[in-house]
Amino acid sequence: MARKSDIWYWAARRGYYTYMNGARQFLADGPDDREQRGPTYMKACESFRELHGLYHADELGDTNTVDTIAERFLAWVHEHRSPGTYRIRRDSLARVGQAIGRTQVRQLTPALVERELALLLPAANRDEPAGSEYASNTRRMFHDSLHAALNWAAGPGKLISRNPLKGMEAPHVESRGLEVLITPEQHRLALSLVDGWQRDFLVCLEAAGCRPGELMAAQAIHWRPEIASLVYPGAGRTRRNKHRHKTAYTGRDRVIYFTGDSRAVMERRVRQYPLGYLFRTQRSDRLQRTRIAELFEHLQTALDLPHFISTSYRHTFATRALRMGWTADVVAGLLGNSVAVIRKHYGHLADDCKAMMLAMQRIRDEMAYDVKTPSDAGVWPGLTDEGSPHPSAPEPESVPPARTGKRPGCRKKP
Repeated sequence: MARKSDIWYWAARRGYYTYMNGARQFLADGPDDREQRGPTYMKACESFRELHGLYHADELGDTNTVDTIAERFLAWVHEHRSPGTYRIRRDSLARVGQAIGRTQVRQLTPALVERELALLLPAANRDEPAGSEYASNTRRMFHDSLHAALNWAAGPGKLISRNPLKGMEAPHVESRGLEVLITPEQHRLALSLVDGWQRDFLVCLEAAGCRPGELMAAQAIHWRPEIASLVYPGAGRTRRNKHRHKTAYTGRDRVIYFTGDSRAVMERRVRQYPLGYLFRTQRSDRLQRTRIAELFEHLQTALDLPHFISTSYRHTFATRALRMGWTADVVAGLLGNSVAVIRKHYGHLADDCKAMMLAMQRIRDEMAYDVKTPSDAGVWPGLTDEGSPHPSAPEPESVPPARTGKRPGCRKKP
């Protein structure tokens, strides 16, 4: 029989513990101050309530707290989603929990959530002054993670009756502009400032337009020499604890193509590292995100390009391909995105005045007839000031008579 859940002090370990479902659980570390209701005991009581809610979430329904829903949801994400998705959800829900973590689901309203999340401020660092607000994209991430947790709890999780925030308007997402694009000259300068794995990393990023994380996770087992590509399998064919690409849930493979110098780099690294990761530090350690961040911070300072980030090459690849006339479908296939994402986040042709001017000139050159523009003539092309057809306009096509519903030649009987 399982022991009764209660808070008790373990003198040998100098901390408070309890039993949940027959397993011992740590609550708080410190002196035994139960009689004085001191800070250690109060912290133990708080941890006990959280554990009790976590273990009895199936019974509590809409009285579950946001923290309890988040913990159960993160356990599911860890089991069924990629490590990158888990990391994003974990970090976002941790910040959301600081604002509304102890609020019960039945008490949540859009107004309450918007007000509490608006009070969240990022920690001060060397780049941003104290008191600065989160960017809109970060707030959107908080919103999406909270909605994902509540939708899961109301659906597959079966913990709550419904998502009380359904229909809540999400913060606007801001796409990066043309300032993040990298010119060929800037790329050459960047290559001249680095060597070793850093140079190879930049060469492959520029040539393939892939995500930095996709190169960091590359291993020899992913390399397909017959097509000179990295291939990451879709959902259902990914080994546990192996890289799961961002769109693996669609079931499609992620194929990253390499040509020219980038292909030579990949082939050389496959020969050099037949086992393990292809991109490593000088000590043969696996690349971490901090090392990539340090690399681009160095390049930002050396080249005086504050917008030079790890995804600049991907953004540049997509924008140039669209500018050259490749369709969004082709670019989406090369970058491993949906067509909607390509058009929304990478199609900056409308912001490129030179490209739009060339497009306008081409349209005007291919027009069927030469007339004054509306701004010059005050009328639409093809019409004179009086509204009659312009002499240079083509002859109008004959228009068939309108149907009257009667067969031709029929007369009404007297």
